[in-house]
Amino acid sequence: LPIRQQASELILQVVFLNDGFSSVTGISGVLNSAALSRDINDAFPPASGAQYINATSYGSLAYTFTFETEDGEDFYEGSRQLLGIDHSGLQIFDLTVYLDNTEETLNIDLSRAFDGFHTKDVDKPWLIVLEVDLSAQLEMTIITWKVVEVPDMVAE
Repeated sequence: LPIRQQASELILQVVFLNDGFSSVTGISGVLNSAALSRDINDAFPPASGAQYINATSYGSLAYTFTFETEDGEDFYEGSRQLLGIDHSGLQIFDLTVYLDNTEETLNIDLSRAFDGFHTKDVDKPWLIVLEVDLSAQLEMTIITWKVVEVPDMVAE
């Protein structure tokens, strides 16, 4: 039987609100509790009744971001192919924001943003938009996150 290992593109967009945005020189991030690999040889419990070995190994994925402007809105965007998530762990995204003279890190629990990740079609990207309040005092607060439906691509 041919077996295809499925992965889905995970796009993270970071939108900064308020006046501090002009002080941002770049951002990076790390998604924790992501599936890194899956060994098909261990995909099914052994018929002999021997101890089942988890077929998936989990760890962290680093994200790099580029500055984008679309429809007059400025944001940072990064993308990775995601094999899956660790259902027994929390998907914490460590967002590091590089400012003029310093850097700040926010730890954002995105676990709920992945509801349905394993049960919906993986034929289009999974987009999570993070809205971050960056005050003039350069204090960051996560305002909200949302999963955005990516429209079907139409060939021209």
